Amino acid sequence: MRDEDAKALLQEFLDQGAAAILASDADEFFKRVSFPHILITEDSEAVYHSATELRPQFFSVSRALRGNGVTDYLRIVASAVFEDENTILGDWVTHVIRHSHRLIPPYPARARIHCKDGLWKVSHAVYGIKFPPIADCFPVVADRPHLRDLNLMD
Repeated sequence: MRDEDAKALLQEFLDQGAAAILASDADEFFKRVSFPHILITEDSEAVYHSATELRPQFFSVSRALRGNGVTDYLRIVASAVFEDENTILGDWVTHVIRHSHRLIPPYPARARIHCKDGLWKVSHAVYGIKFPPIADCFPVVADRPHLRDLNLMD
């Protein structure tokens, strides 16, 4: 198991998820999420036990992107390693673009994905953003984003 393979698998996973978010395709998106699902931001931590619980957050993010004319929702892998043959821990940077212009500063993220029944799914995700108090708005990128170590959450 090579780190380059982990990076390629994570990049494919992120690209598919980003496409599902921009298309508001919840069914496709939730194929890639395992439950319970831990979601951590700069100002919150939540545990979702089902797609039904996480669905409002998914549609809020999708509406914010689409409503602001986002043309590219790019998540570029910075690093990824196999923790075991079925688990990858990786970091990436998210870029939110409308016709080659950034709408918000790039922000870091980290996740643990695992392969189950031939499909990679995310179980833990950490984002260097704060969710706004108003639904369907862009997240606020922290001045100095900090990502918690997922190893501390096992």
